[in-house]
Amino acid sequence: TLADAMHGIYEKYGYCVLGALYLNGWGVNKNVELALENYKMAAAYGDKTALNQIGYIYMGVEGIEANPEQAFYWVNEAAKKGSDVGYNNLGYCYKEAIGVERDIEKAAEYFKKAADMGYVIAMLELADYYQEVLISPDKAKMWLTKAAELGNSDDQSKLAEMEKKEEDLITIDKIWVDSDGVKNVHVYCDWSAKNLDGESLTFCVNYIA
Repeated sequence: TLADAMHGIYEKYGYCVLGALYLNGWGVNKNVELALENYKMAAAYGDKTALNQIGYIYMGVEGIEANPEQAFYWVNEAAKKGSDVGYNNLGYCYKEAIGVERDIEKAAEYFKKAADMGYVIAMLELADYYQEVLISPDKAKMWLTKAAELGNSDDQSKLAEMEKKEEDLITIDKIWVDSDGVKNVHVYCDWSAKNLDGESLTFCVNYIA
């Protein structure tokens, strides 16, 4: 009946609220075990927040022993329900080998699912992925821009820093011409470049005409 359904909804949210109170010590003595107990009651109703919070606790919250396999199980359950946070957390598990073998490509796949749903943290993870793994500055900048538009000043600072790096990638250091006065004219060009990690490379071009 409708009354039973409403009762279930109230119970689910009630358990979730109690879980948050005990996990953070808001108005009660902090007790991670009671937090976990209440989150599991909410998870029995299929609550996505509770599923993610259980996974988070099993990743190693103070007061309970870390259990990587359980952490992966619970965030995977949240992802199965289409949770943006669940997708992000699942990506994190694959990235950091939490309860599963490390798989950067699969991590990026789940980060993208979360990012496509507007989850800012996943956008930043994708930006890092395209900067450090696939080396695709355009895609890295695209996700960093989206994060900056939805996020805070820290994200905007990261975007500005990346744009500054792009400006500094190539620098012409010196150009000069030398001629033997008869046939040959030598045009020299020293230029330097920096990759996205700031490492410098120097080149010299000698053109003979």
